[in-house]
Amino acid sequence: MSCWVSALYNHGCDGGVPEDAWKYTTTTGIVSEDCFPFTNASAKNGTTPTCEIGEKMCVGQQEYRKYKAQQGTVTTIIDAPWAAQQAMVDHGTLTASFTVYEDFLAYKSGVYKHVNGSALGKHSVKLVAYGIDNSTGVGVHYWTVANSWGPDWGEEGHFRIVMNTDESGIEDAIVYALADV
Repeated sequence: MSCWVSALYNHGCDGGVPEDAWKYTTTTGIVSEDCFPFTNASAKNGTTPTCEIGEKMCVGQQEYRKYKAQQGTVTTIIDAPWAAQQAMVDHGTLTASFTVYEDFLAYKSGVYKHVNGSALGKHSVKLVAYGIDNSTGVGVHYWTVANSWGPDWGEEGHFRIVMNTDESGIEDAIVYALADV
């Protein structure tokens, strides 16, 4: 969504509303990541990446195809992790936002649970899986989340966060849409 900037709801890589990003895909569509690879330029040098995709051409100069979400299928699951789990099984990855706290910046591995530090802002991410961590002897349910801070951050660009407790607001509003194929 780094290319879509709207005065009301979205500011490219500088923030936005996940529901509106999904609605954008129903009307405009997006190209594949092979066509327009995500680069984490903002984390590297403090800038928002520009849209260097040419007229109907991908970064590698092949012709592109836009993929859309079906009209009317943008769905928001509010405070219902069990429903989000079923949606993931039925439809694939989901989008969520959560509050980033100071201690999250030090995350390296394990299941994240906020312990200390101030709130720094909201961040949108992709929920890709869920599971149970038994490493402490007590089964901790968690979401596996793809972050946008690059493969050197966290668990190869991912993190795990406590599930079923709305940790850091991750389960406040989980969003997905159905692909228009």
